[in-house]
Amino acid sequence: MAKKVCVIIASESDKDVGDKAIEVLGKFSIPYQYEQASAHREPKRVEQIILTTDAEVFICIAGLAGALPGYVAALTNKPVIGVPKNVKLMGLDALFSMVQMPSGIPVATVGIDNGKNAAYLAIRILGLKYPEVLAGEASGNPISYPSSSPLQTYNFEPPTSSPSPSSYAAFPLFSSEPSAPTPSYTPPQTTPPAQKMEQRNHIVGDWGVEVKKNERARGDWLQY
Repeated sequence: MAKKVCVIIASESDKDVGDKAIEVLGKFSIPYQYEQASAHREPKRVEQIILTTDAEVFICIAGLAGALPGYVAALTNKPVIGVPKNVKLMGLDALFSMVQMPSGIPVATVGIDNGKNAAYLAIRILGLKYPEVLAGEASGNPISYPSSSPLQTYNFEPPTSSPSPSSYAAFPLFSSEPSAPTPSYTPPQTTPPAQKMEQRNHIVGDWGVEVKKNERARGDWLQY
């Protein structure tokens, strides 16, 4: 079986996204098959492509309802990568259609209009079986994957006690910042019950003007 990727676009308007995937596959010298077929208008043609191709990975690009990747995934057990196309609703309609596939029929969905990432994902899938496809691009620039990273060489030792301020010396952001003052809480002042009873003998108006009890109330005066 060939180390091949089949790219299917749902319509000619999706060709700009499909060309991005083809560009990446060409850089890695990955053979590909480029087809145009609609899951709604040409379901028989889609079935024919799936049954006759020798590709091991499918990249399906569609907008709007975005049914093409799910339809292909229902016809084959090979990996299917879906690329939602921004036609309306900023591509969210196609995105939700691809990521919300039923259990047992998965579609690996990449970002909206991100044909390049679909191709990179297809290359990594092929690399599980054919490691040589990850060797580098056709231009001769190899992809270097470091054997060790700073995270792998760092030996983490959990602290045995509470850290002291000096232990943050390696982090200038923490060592230079002064400690925040502890907020103080002042309880609200309450009026004694006896004073409240005295206040009931006064009348206060809506403008906060205090008058004597025997004075005739004017306007919206309230007694409390």
